[in-house]
Amino acid sequence: PANHEQNPKHYLQTGHPAIVPGSMGTSSYVMVGLPETAETYFSINHGAGRTMSRGEARRTIKKEEFEMKMGEILYNKPFHVISDEAPQAYKDIDLVIETLVEADLSKKVCRLRPLAVIKGD
Repeated sequence: PANHEQNPKHYLQTGHPAIVPGSMGTSSYVMVGLPETAETYFSINHGAGRTMSRGEARRTIKKEEFEMKMGEILYNKPFHVISDEAPQAYKDIDLVIETLVEADLSKKVCRLRPLAVIKGD
């Protein structure tokens, strides 16, 4: 949070930003901690969190469902390669973020919307 002794000088007054990623088909957020994060050792979650295993995602998510969720977002690999990372395999990032905000652990700085996904090998 702001004024925390371990913040670099340029984040002392604002608080240190943290990126909380959603899935490849949903938004991510830049957050900043609030004093109440002392209860979590000045840590917040590092992503939306999965709702299904990679194997379950590969077995159950259909290509048509995946493409509908991805919408206009570009991706560089065939569906069968990236289906385990489908947006449907993750929690709703907006609900996750609202939980952090409602718990007074962090505040939203900005919401980032994906334009493209690049998955390596």
